[in-house]
Amino acid sequence: MNRYSWFVLEHYAKKAGAIIVCPRCRTNEMRAADPAAVQTAYGMATNAWERGAIGTDSREEAVRFMKRVLKDAKLRCPVCLV
Repeated sequence: MNRYSWFVLEHYAKKAGAIIVCPRCRTNEMRAADPAAVQTAYGMATNAWERGAIGTDSREEAVRFMKRVLKDAKLRCPVCLV
């Protein structure tokens, strides 16, 4: 996956609410504990693939890359440990 595709998928993950800003310190990003937001992020990745916004060969690859983006996000804020 290239940097542009990563940036696009990360943007969609944030827009879906799957990656949020720490509610306490408001400086660090972390993964949201919201299964509905994660499903929305997967749907947005699929839609981006259909529009050709990300350079993947298949829809499954787009979803797999979104999983990587979400997995890369911290589970807890590294500063606040929220």
